[in-house]
Amino acid sequence: MSILSRTRPRTLVLVLVPLAAVILIGTKYFSAPVTPAAPAAPTEPTVIADTITAVGTVVPKEHADLGFTRAGTIISLPFDVGANVSAGQLLASLDADDAEASLATAKNELLSARAELAKSDVILDNAQRSGESTISEAYANAEDAVNQQLDAFFSDDDRNPQLTFNTHDGQVANDMYTKRLAATDILADWHTRLSSISLAETKLNIVAIRALLYRAQDALRAATSLDAETIKLYKTAIATGLAESNGSMNGITSIEQDIRAHEADRAVQAANILRAESAIDQAKVALRESNIYAPFSGIVTAQDLKRGEFAPTGKPVISLASRNSFEIETDVPEAYIGKMKAGKAVTITLDAYPDVTLKGTIASIEPAGRSINDVVYYRVKVSVIPSTILKNGLTANVTITP
Repeated sequence: MSILSRTRPRTLVLVLVPLAAVILIGTKYFSAPVTPAAPAAPTEPTVIADTITAVGTVVPKEHADLGFTRAGTIISLPFDVGANVSAGQLLASLDADDAEASLATAKNELLSARAELAKSDVILDNAQRSGESTISEAYANAEDAVNQQLDAFFSDDDRNPQLTFNTHDGQVANDMYTKRLAATDILADWHTRLSSISLAETKLNIVAIRALLYRAQDALRAATSLDAETIKLYKTAIATGLAESNGSMNGITSIEQDIRAHEADRAVQAANILRAESAIDQAKVALRESNIYAPFSGIVTAQDLKRGEFAPTGKPVISLASRNSFEIETDVPEAYIGKMKAGKAVTITLDAYPDVTLKGTIASIEPAGRSINDVVYYRVKVSVIPSTILKNGLTANVTITP
């Protein structure tokens, strides 16, 4: 809902009354060309004393022209012109069937997306648990490959591993020593972090164990002190270790793929939830924008459209003014504005009630002036003590003594 303020034209007359006696010493009239878009210029007074009487108009302290922030057909205008309303009361409504339908659909989509997300969470959790189990199995296979299948290859395996046979390739023997020591450290760290190690780290560990097994094959080919039967047994042990390692690698890769797929599915469901929530918010906004509520207590002063008519976005539909709260607006030339300040006391009379004097104070002086016929005027607002005789549109005479 938006509030569109109207600017009411004002007429200003300044009368300067002498302090000693009321003496009319002259009246000066002038006129200047006025373009159709410019307001009429107030009469320029003759300065004869310090007291200033400015002519203004009684206006509601609060007034607003109210329209919809979305377009639609008006289905309700419960108050007629002249009706009294309270702040927060419904003043007008648009047809909101589409918004209500959209809201219902979005709520159903949200429930469905949340259910699918819960399923995805369960599936993803199961996949991650399978990953933990696969990591433990891979550790067991790696430990078997190093400490069981290659046990016959080394003496003093953990502290100072030495090949149990001679080779004609010193580099191979040195690599076997280095990789076997590394395998000891890998297995120790793996076992310590078995519950927290990642799938990616597990794959790196398997690659290192396989590198040891492949180098063991090279050592057998370079062996100079093994008989054919022993070589055959050693080859079988290496093949067993590689089969275990390759099986572990395949299992880890498969679990990684499953987890990625389930994470992607979960992301889709999470996105569906966000979309549904956004659709709900949009529908709620449309429903809110289908109603105009009174921003303050007051009286309905106008209805620019009727029930059944189409209301464009922003067009005023209903106008509201405060009921018992008024102020006076007047325009003062810049020559006298320096003698005024907010909070200064004033006296007020009304043309309709010339024998009644009211009291008030200057509430505000607009900081920006407006030029009329080459004279700059400033809008002055005067607060007036509430009175039952005040009515919207009455002409008021505001007397200011600087």
